[in-house]
Amino acid sequence: MKTLYLPNDTELFNKAILKRFKTALANLEIENDFLEISTTFKGIQVQVRVFGKADLMGKLHWHVIRIINQSVIPTQPFIRNN
Repeated sequence: MKTLYLPNDTELFNKAILKRFKTALANLEIENDFLEISTTFKGIQVQVRVFGKADLMGKLHWHVIRIINQSVIPTQPFIRNN
């Protein structure tokens, strides 16, 4: 299986991931927490851990802190032979 890697520009990757989930993350009412998200980025399946923390005004700020896993998404459904 060929391994694909995310772009070297991690700032671009982080902004793209956070922008994609901006609406969902905005509705969470927490003081600080970690959240793991599974998604795709340019055809690559990734799991990222994001950290959210409220500032003094109560506005949440999210940061991608870790890429947990990255793997190739199969182009065809996996069929299991028993």
